[in-house]
Amino acid sequence: MADDDDILIFEDDEPSDTTPKVQAKEDRYWKVMIVDDEQDIHSVTRMVTHQMRFMDLPVKTLSAYSGAEAKQLIKENPDTALMFLDVVMETDHAGLDVVKHVRNELQNTQTRIILRTGQPGQAPELNVIVEYDINDYKEKAELTSQKLRTTIYASLRNYRDIQAIEITKHNLEAMIKYSHELLHEQAIHDFASHVLSQMTTLLHLGDDALYYRTAQNSDDKEVLVGIGEFAAFSDNKLSELPTEIQDELNEVQRTQSNLYYGDRYVAYFKTAEGSEHILYSRGKPRHEFSEYDQHLIEVYCHHVATAFSVFHHKK
Repeated sequence: MADDDDILIFEDDEPSDTTPKVQAKEDRYWKVMIVDDEQDIHSVTRMVTHQMRFMDLPVKTLSAYSGAEAKQLIKENPDTALMFLDVVMETDHAGLDVVKHVRNELQNTQTRIILRTGQPGQAPELNVIVEYDINDYKEKAELTSQKLRTTIYASLRNYRDIQAIEITKHNLEAMIKYSHELLHEQAIHDFASHVLSQMTTLLHLGDDALYYRTAQNSDDKEVLVGIGEFAAFSDNKLSELPTEIQDELNEVQRTQSNLYYGDRYVAYFKTAEGSEHILYSRGKPRHEFSEYDQHLIEVYCHHVATAFSVFHHKK
């Protein structure tokens, strides 16, 4: 059976010069950094992570063989989800120095750090957990392949949730700002974008999403707002979207139901007045939504549509 990633192609067979292009997302993956001066540790960890996927994205490893290399590598890759960090490398406390560097100098509090040591006496577990901002402490001998996989999955979940909290905080601040500035169309677009970003984060949807409304007359723009790579589609008509997205929007409109297309989720909502609203999201695997999740999508569509409607009536 083909993997979902095999169908992450949005380009037309014969692309036109005027149709916006949406690139496939092969570059999305979870970064796991291995910091250890033993080559065997890198090899074993890579074997365990080979073909691992979390939320339908692959897990890829980065390698550093000293504390100094680790400091440079994490600076270049601040979006590292998990770091397996040896305590004893070029010095007896090289790993602990890396922890201080990541947390204090780089101000990186999101990357999950798990210390691994083959010499537990060098850094007593309790002291390290109390004094250093790490997330776990493991002896190398105890990390069997199964336990290593379990540790990675648990750490990636924690990293995902921390990211969601940070993005939600940012968007709440933006919502407060724009709620006092809904006096012109650009402010409404900014407000709708931030709320859409917050909602897709809370529901663990993709980073690329758009809110589409069926046109009530020929002057209406059908895509009201987009985020991520879909931000370029804000205010576009259906005919201006890539062919594949047009087809999927037309299908969900025809069936009037929520649909999944690999890593794309398309939510359909129809108001009592008969206007149709669609949330199109790309970047995360299929998963079922609760009634509350569906209600949240409907509330978003309703209130954003109302904001645009009220503004245009005042013009």
